Amino acid sequence: MKKSRGSVAVGAAGILITAIVLASALAPIAAPYDPDKQDLSASLARPSAAHVLGTDKLGRDLASRLAYGGRTTLLSALLVVALSTAVGTALGLAAGYKGGTFDSLLSRAFDVLLAFPALLLALVVAAALGRGIENAIASLSVVYVPMITRLMRSACLVERKLPYVEAGKALGYSSARIMFRHILPNVAPLLLVQVAIDFGYSILDLAALSFLGLGVQPPVSDWGAMLAESRDTLLIAPRLALAPGLAIMIVVVSFNLLGDALRERLETRKRA
Repeated sequence: MKKSRGSVAVGAAGILITAIVLASALAPIAAPYDPDKQDLSASLARPSAAHVLGTDKLGRDLASRLAYGGRTTLLSALLVVALSTAVGTALGLAAGYKGGTFDSLLSRAFDVLLAFPALLLALVVAAALGRGIENAIASLSVVYVPMITRLMRSACLVERKLPYVEAGKALGYSSARIMFRHILPNVAPLLLVQVAIDFGYSILDLAALSFLGLGVQPPVSDWGAMLAESRDTLLIAPRLALAPGLAIMIVVVSFNLLGDALRERLETRKRA
């Protein structure tokens, strides 16, 4: 029964993620209005046939901004995860496989970074780099690299002792070939679990940076920026905060469910 419920939850999460990704990707076609077009005569209009979710204080269609905001948010999170995973995987495999001074220095440096709360560190880096979504992506990528590196290092420390690595060395394979063509495929399932979880957290962190004014800048649509814009009208038009807030919650919870499901499958495979 527990397994069945888990499968249903994961299936629902997959459907929700697919729907949100499609709605965001097809926003230029499906969105009924230009997300930045202002109509002060329709300011804070309630949901209707013309505006399904109503409008914001500048008369912009909320549904259109939500769809376009999904494009910005999801693409930014994808870039954060892609950059941090690429760098962290390379560093983690090198540290775990080579060991020695490089491993010690890298481990100590990342221990210092991991001692700080991730979001606090991202805020410091983003503030130093300046406002803008590019700097927000860069700051979060820097923050996420140590987590990926530590994971890959731990996995590589186990894999390098196995017979297939020794066989590769005996055949004269280069270290790069052994790490990326032999070790990496064997630790990829573990990496995939971390990537799914990191994707959800990166959306939360990007929304926080945009909410604080360090991420996306007006008038670009973004879920975090939409939350920031809704503060002035929270009591009279709470839907302006509920729409992006629910979108963030659904995507983050869905990716966490997928990550948990992948972890359980990996553990089951190891026991088998």
